[in-house]
Amino acid sequence: MFADLKGSTALIEGLDPEEARALIDPALQLMMDAVHQYDGYVAQALGDGIFALFGAPIAHEDHPQRALYAALRMQRRCAAIVIKCA
Repeated sequence: MFADLKGSTALIEGLDPEEARALIDPALQLMMDAVHQYDGYVAQALGDGIFALFGAPIAHEDHPQRALYAALRMQRRCAAIVIKCA
């Protein structure tokens, strides 16, 4: 699974690197937490996104469903952050 934050470039434009990280890092942590909750493995964090694997290194018969549940959790949790910040 690859997941990133839509519109993050416009959001952090003009910010200092420390300010940008302060905005991006909490969302990345929510995304990684969602992957881990469904026994996925975050293979790489890439700026404003993550690359995660399901079914490796721990195999599960339902790894496609786990990836979908993780994606839905990411959407719900990140949407809550956006609403809270608005």
